[in-house]
Amino acid sequence: MASALTAIVCSYRRPRNLAGCLQSLTEQSLSDLGILVVGVRGDTQTVQTASDLGIDVILQDQPNGVAAARNLGIDHTEAPLIAFLDDDARARQGWAVALATVLEDPQIGAVGGRVFDTRTGEQVVHPWGVDPFGVTHLLSNADRPKTLVPTVNGCNMAFSRPALRSVGGFDPYYSYYYDETDMCVRLARAGYRIEFTGAATVDHDFADGPTRERFIYSSCRMRTYFSTKNYMKSVGKSRLILEQFRLLRQDYQAFRAGHKEYAGMVGTWTALAELVSGRLTGFLDGANQAIQYGDNARGGSAC
Repeated sequence: MASALTAIVCSYRRPRNLAGCLQSLTEQSLSDLGILVVGVRGDTQTVQTASDLGIDVILQDQPNGVAAARNLGIDHTEAPLIAFLDDDARARQGWAVALATVLEDPQIGAVGGRVFDTRTGEQVVHPWGVDPFGVTHLLSNADRPKTLVPTVNGCNMAFSRPALRSVGGFDPYYSYYYDETDMCVRLARAGYRIEFTGAATVDHDFADGPTRERFIYSSCRMRTYFSTKNYMKSVGKSRLILEQFRLLRQDYQAFRAGHKEYAGMVGTWTALAELVSGRLTGFLDGANQAIQYGDNARGGSAC
């Protein structure tokens, strides 16, 4: 018999972080919680870490990005409720019960919870909404809340299987960043509610990993793709382009923080080049999706 809730952890070459994450899941009070690790073929440490705890692992042939990994996990579990926890995060007690309780309402398609940065002790995830340009805002402080779609954070989130099935799973375009935001926009359009609960809390280490090369390029590309794919027809190309130019300075400051590869003169030019090239690629790819599929843009799971 399938578990009521399965927690999926996508992991690649972070065995020490993964061990703490999985330990936190085995200690949850939800008695029939399922746990599944999605790894990558050849990453023997991930497989060993999960196996030592008696946890099942399925493998991608190569690291194809977080959205594809999530879809692979979804397709290999029959649970009616599916949660995701980052491999460098640890769920506090009561996490699984809190997520499952919210999803008892069939009108709720997704739920997220609080995330605390272990480096600072600060709560870094709150009830957010995303605007058509991919910028998130605190819902409690939003000037125009009707223009925002509630969203969750990929580190700490759960979905009902019917909701995931209704939109075809995650869009595999997203290597990381904005896959969950894209999902929330599509779920909202499908008529589902997205909720936030303070009872589902995780501690996030924000560990370095091998998959985030060219961080500024990828971040700009994913957000511009998200914005163009989902809002080109309703907002218009001209306004989307103008907003991306407006965000250049903000992104330059935000995305460089904590990334040594963008320090110095060479790093500055690298950052500027990635800011522009990431936006251009994301815009063209997003426009192609919007033109081909409109509001029925792709997912990648049979659910």
